Amino acid sequence: MDPLRRIVPLALLLLLAACPPAEPEETTPEPTPEVTPAATPEPTPEATPEVTPEPEPTPEPTPAGVVVEGEPHVVPEVVTMPGMADRFTFWGWSGDGLRYAFETYRAGEGAVECDMKYEVFVVDAETDAYVEGGRLEVAHESPEPGPSGVCVPKELEPLLEEQRAALFEAHGIVPGNLNPPAEVKDKGGAYSFEMPNGEVVPLVFRILHEPPESMGEEAAAGAAYYLALNPSEGKLVVENGRTRRPYVLSYKPRLVFFSPAGRHAAVVMGRTHTAFEGTRDSWMTNGVALPDYL
Repeated sequence: MDPLRRIVPLALLLLLAACPPAEPEETTPEPTPEVTPAATPEPTPEATPEVTPEPEPTPEPTPAGVVVEGEPHVVPEVVTMPGMADRFTFWGWSGDGLRYAFETYRAGEGAVECDMKYEVFVVDAETDAYVEGGRLEVAHESPEPGPSGVCVPKELEPLLEEQRAALFEAHGIVPGNLNPPAEVKDKGGAYSFEMPNGEVVPLVFRILHEPPESMGEEAAAGAAYYLALNPSEGKLVVENGRTRRPYVLSYKPRLVFFSPAGRHAAVVMGRTHTAFEGTRDSWMTNGVALPDYL
């Protein structure tokens, strides 16, 4: 055998014996993943059954004796010359809905200093007439100032408030016992108004005697008018055209106030009067008991 072949394996054995085995590398163990517990599912809420709302009952008309709380209805005055308009106040109905009260205020026509005037009226809607003692007038004692240089009395309002309160108490008028009025519509001379139930009621209206704007005999005699409610079921005459009011030149239907129970109404008429250097607009009413078919 070749001596060299024997020496090489021996040398390799000696070399391995002299070199210690390498230590294994330290390894960091991977963290054990946390297991999140499964969430408990929330119970499914039961469906709420749908409730069909009951229809609201149709409101009944306000019975007589029930008071509607509100404020008086006021149409302001206009004091510019030569045309003027009195203030109009509808105060309200009695508790039983058979009577109503309204008021006019005239600021004066400019010819004199102490010319302002209040007039208060209580009307029976069944008969279209003032109740007994149902007309009140509060004015200065003279159109000219008194010896002290002021109108007498100096102020009308305190006297008015006292006498008006006594008048209303005597006839059961409740101030503010009213609903907003219906406006009378004028479409080319065709008049109508709307009832609280929504029905449109035509008015037949015409002036029978319309004097000229002068102080002649015709103006002194005054104008008259015809007014009727004309629903399809029949005609209800409110004013028959026989009453001529001195120095009234013309009329026009303006508003309609219904009693709280809806069985009576006050038709408010505008009136044009002769006046100092011009005309003056004032007010009046027609009370009416409404038929069952309205």
